[in-house]
This record gives sequence, C-alpha cells and structure tokens, in this order.
Amino acid sequence: MNTINQPTPPAGKSKTWIILALVGLFGCICIVVVGVVLGLGIRSGKWAPPSFENPVQTGEPASIPTQAPLLIPTNTPLPPLPTDTPVPTLEPTAAPTQSISTIVEALRDAAEGRGVPEAAVYDPQKSGVHPLVIYSASAEIVNEWNAELPDAWRAQSISLAELVAVVTNTQVKLENRHYFGKGISLYIWRIRTDTEVILREARTGDTVAAFTFQGGDPPALKSHYPVGTTGEYGTLVSYETVELWLKSFVEK
Repeated sequence: MNTINQPTPPAGKSKTWIILALVGLFGCICIVVVGVVLGLGIRSGKWAPPSFENPVQTGEPASIPTQAPLLIPTNTPLPPLPTDTPVPTLEPTAAPTQSISTIVEALRDAAEGRGVPEAAVYDPQKSGVHPLVIYSASAEIVNEWNAELPDAWRAQSISLAELVAVVTNTQVKLENRHYFGKGISLYIWRIRTDTEVILREARTGDTVAAFTFQGGDPPALKSHYPVGTTGEYGTLVSYETVELWLKSFVEK
C-alpha cells in the first residue's frame, strides 16, 4: 500500500512552536540562575561554593580604644623607709590606770610630809598642768572632792602625781549656852567649821602652800532645843572655793 505524506495541519504546528518557546524560556531561566549563583560564589577573584550559614568576617575587627595603664617610672627610686628611727608611741590618758583610792593611799606619806619616791617631780617653773589628788581623813571629802577635780588636774597614777592637797576640817566653838530639861543638863555651842588646805609635793612631801578657809557663821542660839541637839553649825567650805585657790599652783 502506498503511503502518501500529507502536510501537518496548522493546529499541530502551533502546538510545536509553543513547546519550543517554553523549552527555550526555561533554558534562559536556568542560565540566569546559574550565572547568579556563580556570581555570588566569586570572592576575591576566586570561586567558592555559596554557603547559607552566617558568613565569618575575614576583615580585621574595629579596634576598641583602651586607656593606657599608668606606669610608675622605674628610673625614679622611692625613698626608703627609715629603719633606725623609732616610731613614737602615745601614752593613753583617757582612763585612769589606777583607782583614786589606790593613789590616795599610796601618797599617804607625802600627805604627812615624808614624800613618795615613785611620784612625779613638781617643778613650779614648768608650764602646763601639775596633776594632784585630794587627801583627807574624811572619806566623804576624798571621794567627793577627787570626783569634782577637772579631768586634766586629776592624777591618773602614782607616777604622774606631782601634788597632794591635804584637806582638814576643824570645828571652832564660838559660844555656848547652858540648857536644862527633865533630868538633862547640857551646853549647846555655836560651831563654825574651818577648812585647812596644805599643798605638798608628792615626791618630797615639802609644803608648797597652805591656807585656812573660814566656814560660814552658825545661826544664833535659840531659847530651847529638842532633846539630842548637840550644837548650831555653820556652812562648810565648798570645793569650788578651794579649787579657785589651787588653780594658781596646778595650772601654770
């Protein structure tokens, strides 16, 4: 049987051209994609495969300015610490090292004029404070008057005591009257109490100064008194009065 080649119909030709156009367009797209990929892979003139990880910067990082440390010059030697000069130490003076009762008892000989070798030397020509203590046969005067002394005046120990103020109260009878009662006959006196102060050197017991302060006058006698009355007494000499007198010897 003879086959006769017949021309392709127009509809078949259109489909063929569309397929060829699509193939060509796809080829162009592939070429562009390959070109972009190759372009991204070129670094410094060399090709490298693209990486989807965070690229590591190869350039030098920006330097952060840092403050230069201060250096001690090595060519300037520090002055050496003195080794032959002793460091002075301060003697504590805030609190007494011995109790007042101990100091007073230790200075009994000085109060009686014999002196205490352990005590400090009293130099009246030396400026400053000359520490002292109050000595008396009356425990009340010892306790109260030493407590009244200014802190700078009060000797803190036997070795610091320069002076001893010996205080003695003396009763002076001025007048009396005879009183009678139920089986009672007695005299009642007006009595004044004078205070003698003898200031002695603690080291030698020598007398520096002495003065007798007259106490206050007692009141007049009454016509009668309750049973047991012994007398009318005047006021005692105050510590403040004696302190004013002591000041010229203690503070120079």
